[in-house]
Amino acid sequence: MENSKNGYDVVVIGTGMGGSACGALLAKAGLNTLILEKNEKIGGSCSYYEKDGFKVDIGTHMFTRGNRGPFGEVQRRLGIPNRIQFKQVHDLALMKGMGYSIIMPKELYRYPIFYLQLYRELNISLKDFVGVSRFLHDLAMMPDSEIEKWNERSAEEFVYRYIGQNQRLVGYLGALLGLFFVLPFWEASAGEAIWCYKRVIWEQSLSYPQGGAHRIPSVFCEAAEGLGADLRTGSNVTRIRVENGRVQGVEVEGGRFFPARAVVSTTSLRDSVLRLVGEGHFPETYREKVKKIKKSSVAFQVKIALDRKIFEPGALFGARILDKSIDPEKITIDDLKRNYNNIMQGKFPEVTAVYAPVPSNFDPSLAPPGKQLITACSSGPTTDVELEDPPEKWMDEIVDSLDELIPGLKKHIMWVDRFDTKFTANWIGKEFGPAISTGQTVDQVGKNRPSIRTPVRGLYFAGDCAGGGHGVGTELATQSGIECSEIVASDLAQGLID
Repeated sequence: MENSKNGYDVVVIGTGMGGSACGALLAKAGLNTLILEKNEKIGGSCSYYEKDGFKVDIGTHMFTRGNRGPFGEVQRRLGIPNRIQFKQVHDLALMKGMGYSIIMPKELYRYPIFYLQLYRELNISLKDFVGVSRFLHDLAMMPDSEIEKWNERSAEEFVYRYIGQNQRLVGYLGALLGLFFVLPFWEASAGEAIWCYKRVIWEQSLSYPQGGAHRIPSVFCEAAEGLGADLRTGSNVTRIRVENGRVQGVEVEGGRFFPARAVVSTTSLRDSVLRLVGEGHFPETYREKVKKIKKSSVAFQVKIALDRKIFEPGALFGARILDKSIDPEKITIDDLKRNYNNIMQGKFPEVTAVYAPVPSNFDPSLAPPGKQLITACSSGPTTDVELEDPPEKWMDEIVDSLDELIPGLKKHIMWVDRFDTKFTANWIGKEFGPAISTGQTVDQVGKNRPSIRTPVRGLYFAGDCAGGGHGVGTELATQSGIECSEIVASDLAQGLID
């Protein structure tokens, strides 16, 4: 085993949003920082690859707050405000399928027309008009102090507050609330959903970064290196060494050891506690809580290169029913729950929900001139569940659904890259590959999220697994990185870590 001659103040594991933000801010605080990434490219799920002139995200992304949220806060703290440019389009998204087709606008002044279109497309009766109007009003206007009271209640309960008997409306509006969290709305926290949508409406920053999703962690990592941090890719951490209740450092594949006063892990808590450290180093009550943490689902993904631009909005939020004998007007909540539960058990879906950002509509340089890039995903079970059908069938279904929702798509396809759930799990390195390792369920948001500090002295968690922040996926992780950097810097400054 090879030892580094000079130990670090902090080792940060991972260069996703949480790790890159935390590492850069720790370096800004003057700490001797090492950032390790197991892949050859930084960014985690916000990494990318290039093919035939297209620059393609590994994940499937849009960003709800742009520089108004934690991405902007990190840049301001680093002294590089607005280094990342977020782009918008006139029509942010098309919501289509199950009998409706609605354009989500960028500008706030267009929202009255958007709501009128919503009422018309969903065939909202006079009986439901008042309830839906109150729902939309509260989604935009509820005070944060009131939103917090909904943290431990489901988005399903929130919708039922306004719409009692109309199962179709409950399903549509509920699905909207669960969308950001890769969770069904009957499990997602209503408080978290309201908090996020309120900011989408008022901040008007639903967008995509110029240069691709990887631009965000790239800027953070470049800043970290400029501030003196060491960044090493291709360095897979195999062990966080702990002795006598305190961190000693980390070991990477090949046996090299990096001593450190503190270690920040951005993988899931289960991975960190049970695999990288070892559960014997934690109190029984702590490790049992870690074992019970609920994860989100994961996604099958397809990346589609088109020979021409055929779709104008920034994204598609779509759904289609495979059995054409099913009437979308008569689908019940029980039908939706059965479909979701079947998917989580590895059964092929009856209803396919598709989320498909179009990065080249925000930044044309991500595709060759005149071409278009669509990235799309659909929920699937985590990799600990065996599929009844081969993953190729699930990914082909995404393409078939897109072709129905965007007529003529298949005629213009140049190529399709398919990423199954095992690829995603392997790339991000989290056990079973959940999109969000501590799911934003009713019992895992706000004060109930796991703490950044741990019972092991000098060991901290950041990213989507821990911390008291809010937000959608990447923003939740970045906010955690900010919080973690403050805690670690303070603990080291106060001598709480040797």
